[in-house]
Amino acid sequence: AAKELNIFCHQMHKFMNASIPVHRLPVHVRRLVMAGYKVGVVRQTETAALKAAGENRNTVFERRLTALFTRSTLIGEDFKQLSNSSQNDTHSDPSSDDSTDWHSTA
Repeated sequence: AAKELNIFCHQMHKFMNASIPVHRLPVHVRRLVMAGYKVGVVRQTETAALKAAGENRNTVFERRLTALFTRSTLIGEDFKQLSNSSQNDTHSDPSSDDSTDWHSTA
């Protein structure tokens, strides 16, 4: 993904990692899909408040696949929903260019 998007990629633990600002997610998803890739969006599903109140406070935040895009699915309401959810994301600031809640592993 980093080569297609012309962004920096670095090794994080055992994986190569590239990040983009959340508010640019629809743009980069479209670019990757048009280049022939299937794109999955993984989001954090727990908030810090839920984590602190729960029994699993010492574990990593839960993340789940929330969207999957291909050339045939990158149309209509699903993509609009992706665009809106990235703007309304509670753990990111859409006005900040350094918000990197979406990651790609290469």
